Amino acid sequence: MKKNTLIHLLSVVLVATVFSSTKAQTTLLFQNFEASTTTIPAGWSQQLTASASTNGGWVFGNAFTGQFSSNIPAHTYYALVDDYDNNYPAEAADNDTLYSPAFSCVGHTHVFVSFDLSYTIVTGLETANLIVSVDGGKTWSTVSPNSTGGLPGNQSIAWIDSLVYDISSFAANQANVKIGFAYFNGDPNTSNTGGAMAVDNIDVFAPLNYDLSTIQQNAPFLMQVGTPVTFSGVVENLGGDSIISMHMNYTVNGGAVQSDNITGISGFNGLTTYNFTHNIPYTAPSAGTYTVKFWADNLNGSNADMFHANDTLTANFMAITAVQPKMVMFEELMNASCDPCMNATPNIDSVLANTQSICNTIRYHYNFPGRDFMDDETYTSFVGNRADTFYVANGVPNGYLDGLNIYPGYGGTQVGVGSGYLNTPLVQYEAATGSPFSINITSATYTQASATFSLAAKITSYGNFPAGLKARVVLSVDTITYKYDQSQEDPISVFQPPLGTTTVGNGGYPDSWFSYITSFPDVAEDMMPGPNGTSLGAFTAGSNQTINVSWQVNHPWGSNPRGSVALGDTSKYDSTAAMKFTVFLQDDAGEPAVGVPAKYVYQSASAGVTYLVGMQEISNGVYFQMYPNPTRGITNLVFNIAEEQNVNIEVFNLLGEKVYAADLGKTVAGQHTFTLNSNGLAPGMYMVKFATSNASTTQKLIVQ
Repeated sequence: MKKNTLIHLLSVVLVATVFSSTKAQTTLLFQNFEASTTTIPAGWSQQLTASASTNGGWVFGNAFTGQFSSNIPAHTYYALVDDYDNNYPAEAADNDTLYSPAFSCVGHTHVFVSFDLSYTIVTGLETANLIVSVDGGKTWSTVSPNSTGGLPGNQSIAWIDSLVYDISSFAANQANVKIGFAYFNGDPNTSNTGGAMAVDNIDVFAPLNYDLSTIQQNAPFLMQVGTPVTFSGVVENLGGDSIISMHMNYTVNGGAVQSDNITGISGFNGLTTYNFTHNIPYTAPSAGTYTVKFWADNLNGSNADMFHANDTLTANFMAITAVQPKMVMFEELMNASCDPCMNATPNIDSVLANTQSICNTIRYHYNFPGRDFMDDETYTSFVGNRADTFYVANGVPNGYLDGLNIYPGYGGTQVGVGSGYLNTPLVQYEAATGSPFSINITSATYTQASATFSLAAKITSYGNFPAGLKARVVLSVDTITYKYDQSQEDPISVFQPPLGTTTVGNGGYPDSWFSYITSFPDVAEDMMPGPNGTSLGAFTAGSNQTINVSWQVNHPWGSNPRGSVALGDTSKYDSTAAMKFTVFLQDDAGEPAVGVPAKYVYQSASAGVTYLVGMQEISNGVYFQMYPNPTRGITNLVFNIAEEQNVNIEVFNLLGEKVYAADLGKTVAGQHTFTLNSNGLAPGMYMVKFATSNASTTQKLIVQ
């Protein structure tokens, strides 16, 4: 299923910004529609196209009927043009513009416009623009925020408050200024309707010359005692004058001010941001909580910030004696019958293959709403709770990195850290945060006689935490493979084997993408002891707690027929024998005192399942297995030896050429896991030879 059309923006391009809730200004024009309520305010006007009789033009109120009304959350009175409901059945390419009365900007070198905006795109051809006139409305200029034009960047938004644009280049010192909001539905096709646009709290003002606000700091919440931390972050210019120099300051727990004189700044104009790095690092002397305040002053020499209510950013940190290496947790809600999921998978798989050494992965298969035979077995037991109640998903694919929602993104798109898309730098950044916990899986087994999976783990804390953290355990199948594409979305029949007969596929997809709709890795089979996890008691630094969970298999998994006979599939699905446990420690409520958000995952760990009966015995108490197989990156070789022996691993291609070798030397008795990185191997079949002092075996390995 595709995501909802409405996108909630987290940030806006540089020339437009979201003002803080408090701002200093000289108001030149203000309109919030509270006085006129359901009629056009005095002095305002609108220009409608010939089809205004059908689309209704701009209307005013705080409650509207029709389908579009459900797309706007509650708001005060506002102005609305709604082609979504009213431009039907006589659809036309409508231009509808709302004009302000004239006002003077004489004596003001900087002029900003702030307003609340809601905007819905239906066909992709709609545009919404802020326009300005300096001759009382005779001629108009468009204020475009970026190369794509539109407000803001032509993306759908439910409501974004206090969106601000700099119109100084048009309106500064002009006596007869007007602004307007121009909506064009863009589509004369009689089979389509247009979108909608709403505005409120329109405020044209002259800002102060100097007004900076620190809006972001980048250091992780976790510090290690005795280790220097370099602070960095973002400062926003809410004033009119460009900033070329400033002092960046911070203070810790109200102590001495640390000031860094930053010079040679360029491009830091009004309504833009500047990324700072403070050149005086801080070292926490002992464990505990630290409050750090950041602000800028001495602007362009000795100029003071002229409005202090928005100057300072406060951040809290936790210092512990030993920050632990972190395994990031990536959870994905996906569906086997989902075109966007297929689009997203190449990028997701690529990122996860590059980061397997620092990231664990779980994929929950979710009927939303397309069919998914994996979800049929898991929805009622835990997937439904995880998707509907805990994460409150609004579509698939949906990704959660350490419990925080990120939309995985389509076909190979990889953008910067914090962008909202899964990418390698973002995973690396999360791993670099470190963790105040370690997780040691002491046992991960399957007992064939009772068909029971069991796990034991020890969780150690290196800081003080209240009771209530949750330890969640997921059992996942390495790979589930369908013989045929069973998707209910495009493409459906083009990808059927034999592959290689289609060069571009249905809708432009190459049939090399076939595997993304027939082969599904890291499929969650059970969550133990259930979706709510195990509640843990309070931790003190150095303390540990243990968890013991188990699950007796209660549904068929990859064995009973249940496929699509119409597509010639008589098997339910096949799964590799390899399975693994993933344990992750999650803070459902968060820790506001140190800036940890709700649902944050502090640490994760995984281990392959040891089959107490069924693991291949080579000879004399030597057992061996591989997972995942097939693999797209990392393969785990799990072996158990009854006594100390030499262990050697070799990989050969089908020509008999040795392409990999690892001599583990003398290896003590017990269970061991060796990680084989196959990223350097070309896709295909290989033979893996596992040899000890008194036994050897060769198994096939498929690299995808």
